Amino acid sequence: MRNFPEGTLNRNIRDVLAHLHEWHLMVQGGYDREKPDIPAKGYTWKTTPDLNREIQKIQ
Repeated sequence: MRNFPEGTLNRNIRDVLAHLHEWHLMVQGGYDREKPDIPAKGYTWKTTPDLNREIQKIQ
């Protein structure tokens, strides 16, 4: 498996798929709540780069 260029958030295709899956779970979980935390609890759309870095840590 070839890695992406240095400095990108995701290192390879596996990372991209895991990242997309995590976003899918967050959106799906939002439908279970009356007032969901969108994009995630403690984050705004302006802070999604920080959220993406947190997602990368848990992969």
